[in-house]
Amino acid sequence: MRHRGFTTTACAGLLLTACTAQTTSGTGDTGYVTDGTATIAVDADPGALNPLTNATNAGTAIGSLAYDHLVSRTVGDKDYSGELAESWKVTPTTATFTLRKNVTCADGSAVTPSVVAKTFAWVLDAKNASPWLDAYIPAGSKVVADDEANTLTITAPRAGSFLLQNLSYMPILCGAGADAPAELTAKTSGSGMYALTSSVSGQSYTFALREDYTWGADGASAEDKGVPAKVVVKVVPSEATRANLLTTGGLTLATVGGADRDRLDKAGLTSTTVKADPALLLYNQAAGRVAADQTVRTALAQALDLDALGSVATGGRGSKLKSIVTGEPAVCSYDAITGNLPSGTLQQAGAALDKAGWKAGSGGIRAKDGKQLSLKVLYPSNRGSDLVSAVELLQSQWTKLGVKVELTGSDTYATTLFTGGDWDVVWAPFNTEDPSVWKILVDGQAPPKGRNFAAVDNADYRQAVAKAQKISGSASCATWGQAEAALIKAADVTPIEANSKTVYGSHVKFRVGQLGVVKGSSIRLTK
Repeated sequence: MRHRGFTTTACAGLLLTACTAQTTSGTGDTGYVTDGTATIAVDADPGALNPLTNATNAGTAIGSLAYDHLVSRTVGDKDYSGELAESWKVTPTTATFTLRKNVTCADGSAVTPSVVAKTFAWVLDAKNASPWLDAYIPAGSKVVADDEANTLTITAPRAGSFLLQNLSYMPILCGAGADAPAELTAKTSGSGMYALTSSVSGQSYTFALREDYTWGADGASAEDKGVPAKVVVKVVPSEATRANLLTTGGLTLATVGGADRDRLDKAGLTSTTVKADPALLLYNQAAGRVAADQTVRTALAQALDLDALGSVATGGRGSKLKSIVTGEPAVCSYDAITGNLPSGTLQQAGAALDKAGWKAGSGGIRAKDGKQLSLKVLYPSNRGSDLVSAVELLQSQWTKLGVKVELTGSDTYATTLFTGGDWDVVWAPFNTEDPSVWKILVDGQAPPKGRNFAAVDNADYRQAVAKAQKISGSASCATWGQAEAALIKAADVTPIEANSKTVYGSHVKFRVGQLGVVKGSSIRLTK
């Protein structure tokens, strides 16, 4: 789970057949550059670099250069590739990894099972407040390292469908950083293809190639043709600026999600487009909130013109959602939405509210027992003008229903959600790659004791989840689809449309990995 960028994974889970990725190749694919420099843009400064607490998109991008994982996938992959692990066996409760031999940390020290275990132990210690606890590894898990057998075994306290998937997201520390992750505020300590050599906070981060690196996924090695000798990560908040730099040679790789893609698509660049930032509405069902009443939630969903909202929110580049799980690479493919959304019209929604006692009063605003039907709508303010326009259209549509709508934009909206802040409806562009992540978000205790920020209480969802968790891997997908359908039917979640983002490259080959970032070991510079 990812709070600021909300890919929790955490895009965790923030699993390819559920989503489609489009890859195109531009000019410059013949011949490779030797000892070149790749320049990558991120949209914000990552802050403290400890990958076990940094849940930002920028932090994940930097981590992809410096850290390996046990296993990994890239967009288009159906199966996992080993990184630190050369083989693995997984059940719903246990994962055993046999590690590669002769892997070394950037400081030259050996990466053994006991070293890898330190990363998981640190995350499992609740006092460290890692966002990856219960996202990348279930709380209460047992980790056993056997250096003689060269194995690492992780046993979860309860069954789960996507144990391998979740564990695959964990960046593995080594060397001194494995003993003191909290000290990694401005340095890296990993076994990845690159090591951080210098940085200027808010501006850039420079990495040097590890010439001894030979153990990457799919055989990636520092000796491969086109591998950059240096990678510079630049902080470029403006999408328009990123687009300009791509076309003028100032950037090698950058992600763009807005209208600037229209001109970049014609610029002869290499690109990969993936689904991202889905338009989803969730309703605060805590005691005393108007949306705790399913009749109100259903009427709110019925009153919306979802096609119009989706078109505005995505700038016309969106697509119909079949699932609220949209991250790539995904593990499931099912349709939990078609036929399950509350059906009806604005007039039918109004009639339902009338029947429930919400009568139109002065100024057309509905009220019941002296309380106005008033909603505080929270949305991320840093996702571009299209989203702002869509939220304003949402306000207009609900006003016609007789609802008083107050819009609140914030680039820290997730903090409001997970600290029990004041809100009624949230426009939540949550990227998740496997459906089990949603159990963290819509089941269990509400903040501050849990992460069920909307205080959802759906018995049908819990029943289906209990069945799904006993099934491992993709075989569980149909049952997870049933669980998700229960959320849609009860108007716990209103899915609007799938958005997308495009990673563009200039004279480069690359793969987009988990959580939507370019996989560091895949970058190959072309002439």
